[in-house]
Amino acid sequence: MLNDNLFGQSYDQIKKAVYANQSANFQILGTPVAYNFSTPGPNQMDPGLYQFVSVMPVWSALGTFGQNGTTLFSAYRQLLSNVTFKIDPGKQADLAQQQSQLNGLYQQQTQVIANTTQAYNVQLANGGDLFKAMYPTIQAWLAGPGSTYQTQINGLTTSINTLSNKYTSDLAAILGGDQTLQQAMNAIQTPSNTPAQGAPPPGWIAVPNSGGVLQWQPEFVVNPAPAQVTQTLSQGSLGGFTVTLDSSVTNNSLSQAWAGGNVSYGNSFFSVNAGGNWSSLNIDQSDTSVKVEISVKSSMLVTVTPGVWYDGGFLANLAQNTAGGGGYQLASTWSVAGNPPSAFGQNGLVSTNVAQLVVVYQPSATVTMSQQTFQRNYQMFQGGGGISIGPFTFGGNGGSVKDYTLTTNGSTNFTATSTSTLPQIVGIGVGFPGVGQPE
Repeated sequence: MLNDNLFGQSYDQIKKAVYANQSANFQILGTPVAYNFSTPGPNQMDPGLYQFVSVMPVWSALGTFGQNGTTLFSAYRQLLSNVTFKIDPGKQADLAQQQSQLNGLYQQQTQVIANTTQAYNVQLANGGDLFKAMYPTIQAWLAGPGSTYQTQINGLTTSINTLSNKYTSDLAAILGGDQTLQQAMNAIQTPSNTPAQGAPPPGWIAVPNSGGVLQWQPEFVVNPAPAQVTQTLSQGSLGGFTVTLDSSVTNNSLSQAWAGGNVSYGNSFFSVNAGGNWSSLNIDQSDTSVKVEISVKSSMLVTVTPGVWYDGGFLANLAQNTAGGGGYQLASTWSVAGNPPSAFGQNGLVSTNVAQLVVVYQPSATVTMSQQTFQRNYQMFQGGGGISIGPFTFGGNGGSVKDYTLTTNGSTNFTATSTSTLPQIVGIGVGFPGVGQPE
């Protein structure tokens, strides 16, 4: 993998600075995300933030967030439809048929989401500045030229909601006495009303779709709220830290982190935005004198918690004892963790969730190199529309050259300083439903 040493050193030092002595399963982002979120109104959430916190992170200590594309709610609901119960065989057969139909719909949905993400990423990579300006997010693209994909997703979502609600209703009628299971199944039923008709039911929140129309979505509680995050970070030096990196030092922290050798990001540690396209600068591959010092003015952890639709205790019971004292268990073909089909862990249906966001404010970076390396890359440093250094970006990421400065000192180093008032998400804390730890 490119620049494994520098990403590994960054991983170690950022994790230590942000989490101190706390135990955490940290994922550093190869490409940071601007914390450009708002609060649309009461009981509402910004669609960009919702997309970020609702997706299950990829199983990797380093990655581009959201590659998985599967939401925690979708996986959780699918898992519940693969729980069997000690009930009348005839009724069990009817539920099993509904389970099979639901699984087929979920497989179709997964494939459509994968096709959608791939199509957008291809056009994003090849479309240049104009495409990025017009469709900076996949939601914007789905509202325009990608609308056929959105239609497919909407159709499958409607079919899944209808059948899932029927399954839940039939199951509740059969079970009778197990209140915990009934509550878990009832909590995932999609609301029958719309945001325009009143307040959200427990566990749900209104999120604008690509057309700006509010729709109910399973709630995720984000604390502090976006406006408070930006205000707090901009007011002082809370959580400020510095990392120092040396390309001559070997570091294999990424392969020893919670995800093992799974690394889903293969881009360079250094990149320059030229003409709307990011170009790699592998300056440390041929120059072991390269050193980097990165400081952030402030940082904080933002916690993310699924709403009351999510029953973590129920998942823990499934993981600990699939026979279930309440008379429930995983379907006979499923395992708790391991080879699929499995419920939890690396290959599990419900593998990960976003537990925290690691947010930083106004980073600055000084990069020192040999005079020869500096002269060879000077024009790219000066003429780019933005610079990416590991998990930090200076311009070129939803901004422009106006929100960072670049200065040179002699003929061996340059300093990039962010002046943007938008914080950046440079990493996340990863949770593991059911099992509580990576398996």
